[in-house]
Amino acid sequence: MSLQESPFANQLNTNFVPSDAEVLSIRAFLVPHEVQLARLDEEIEATKIALIRLQHQRASLSEPIDAHKALISLVRRLPEDILMTIFSFCLPSTHNALIDPAEAPLLLGRICRHWRSVAYSNPIIWSSIHIPCTSRISCAALQKLGKVVEAWLERSASCSLDVSVLMQTPEHDDALSDARKLFSQILQVSPRLRSFEVAPDSRFLREDFPLLQLGPEGLPCLRILGFDSPESYEFNDPAALTALLRVPTLKEVSLCLTCTFNPLELPLNWTQLTRLRLECFPALLDNGNWDGGLSGRDTFNVLQMCQNLVWCKFQMTAPSADGGGPFTDGTLTLPNIQTLILSGLILHRWACRFVAPKLRYVQIGHFNPPNVQVDDEDTAAVLDVGYFTTPSLEEFLRCFPAISYLHLYKAVYAQTEGVLDDMFLERFYTPNDLCPRLNRIFIDMRAAPKFSDGAVLEFIRARMAMQPPLQEIQIQFTRWMEVDIMPELQPYIAEGLQVALQYTSQPGVNVRAGLP
Repeated sequence: MSLQESPFANQLNTNFVPSDAEVLSIRAFLVPHEVQLARLDEEIEATKIALIRLQHQRASLSEPIDAHKALISLVRRLPEDILMTIFSFCLPSTHNALIDPAEAPLLLGRICRHWRSVAYSNPIIWSSIHIPCTSRISCAALQKLGKVVEAWLERSASCSLDVSVLMQTPEHDDALSDARKLFSQILQVSPRLRSFEVAPDSRFLREDFPLLQLGPEGLPCLRILGFDSPESYEFNDPAALTALLRVPTLKEVSLCLTCTFNPLELPLNWTQLTRLRLECFPALLDNGNWDGGLSGRDTFNVLQMCQNLVWCKFQMTAPSADGGGPFTDGTLTLPNIQTLILSGLILHRWACRFVAPKLRYVQIGHFNPPNVQVDDEDTAAVLDVGYFTTPSLEEFLRCFPAISYLHLYKAVYAQTEGVLDDMFLERFYTPNDLCPRLNRIFIDMRAAPKFSDGAVLEFIRARMAMQPPLQEIQIQFTRWMEVDIMPELQPYIAEGLQVALQYTSQPGVNVRAGLP
């Protein structure tokens, strides 16, 4: 009798409890089927053994076959010029090459003799290097690092160099001389430096280390300079940086330092700069007052002077002498700026208008904004609403009508309220038409949006009827859902609109409330 014809078929998968006689009957019924199951298990085991044997036979054939195919692979016959081009694309794109055997270019010399020969004879891939001398490095490690750097620089031949250096005083006094020798190697190649980023500690700054005293004669090709000093070291005279900053070929400058003077006194050729980062912090004087730093008015003046800027990032760290009043009633024209990042400033005190026809990214805010998802084709504004009033935010957005991506957030410390309400949303469609090219909008919950669900629905309807239509909207609310508008949005979602409306959860019943 087959299992399908079992007399107990109707009781299977139920709570039926068989009697003693029925238990015996079930056991007797299963005997021939259990024998068949055991026989199948034996066949499966034999098949597994046969499969393993076949796999071993296949491996013994495939391994030598693959080895022979490798001899005729295309990559072995690539011309050296193509191979060198491929090697160049293996280098990091966001920072200088690391002294890491697991990364290019060092990794390229560990594949085979031919690749090593090609890599070592290609100066271009050795034209950038990051040299990390940390305070905890041992003497042995520092000596080994020095040898690697020496060989690296030799392989770069006569190429222009991009070098970044972390200069920390070793904890072990015996290693200090090795550190000086390491940094002195850069002096020998300084005429070839195209980019030089240095982060020295206080000791190297106090002893006027020669590497930090290089000037136009020692840096004839320098285009990019990065200088990041520790907060504990105060610059009291801009002349201390004169040598480095007077290099006439400088186009890009990044300065992070503590100073008792106005950064506008720095001896930079402001008019030729294309990239500029200024994070200049004030110093605490003996009388308890703060001096130095970059004010909002200073920032405005710098932007006026640097008409060739393409990218800039300023952190305002000092109050303006006028108490934060309007810096100008005129227009600030930035003809070439593409990226503008400002922090540490209440922007509604700027009464000026921005004119920036090439702007692609503007960011206002003290902290790094969360979850920014800017695409290459976007013209983006990432704004901390804590820096604005409602009128100033609207005025600011009107300065940049090409904005296609808008991300609004608020730093935790900001106290402004009521900036994002229903009336603010109405500004984005007829008759106001704020940001006419907007197609993606993100609003973080920390911006405390006060929109009603109905206002969000009207905003989406209006923007979907405009050209270009809305493509994506994300809003994080700090309240419960009042009206479910998702059914009304389904036709737009079917057309491709991406919608993410997040609400806080309504609290449920705590069944343990009141218990000890």
